[in-house]
Amino acid sequence: MDDERWGTTAAYFELGLRAGIVDEDSARSWALSIVEALDAPPLDAIEVLASRNRAHLIETLRNARGVENAELAARWLLHTLHRQLVADYDVARTVARQAFQVAQSAGLEDSIGHGFNIIDDCFSLIDSGICTFDSCFAVLTDALTQAEAVPQLASV
Repeated sequence: MDDERWGTTAAYFELGLRAGIVDEDSARSWALSIVEALDAPPLDAIEVLASRNRAHLIETLRNARGVENAELAARWLLHTLHRQLVADYDVARTVARQAFQVAQSAGLEDSIGHGFNIIDDCFSLIDSGICTFDSCFAVLTDALTQAEAVPQLASV
């Protein structure tokens, strides 16, 4: 198994759990697929499965990251957010906030993080009439399209 892809996938789930983008079951299902496919699975995968609660799962994933590409994991999460946005127009405000959180947590270049922060602010200004929902939504969709990468989670 590719160590960098493993670490990047662990980062995807850790950052995604922290931001509320992915759920615990998704992380455990991924680890279970690794454990079931290998005669001698990595101990990190077993520890992910054995995690007692959400906080322990996040800690276990953080410790499992090892060799990683945090920027790529963040771009995978932005893709996941974009898919959520396409499926449900009403989650736009939440997606903007989560995208900003992911960009900050993963240390994406300042222009990306700053852009998502401005978009989040734009949604806050809708009630005052300074911005419209449609304009904020369009900018958010464009920003996600430019920053995302299709997830390629570690597998065997």
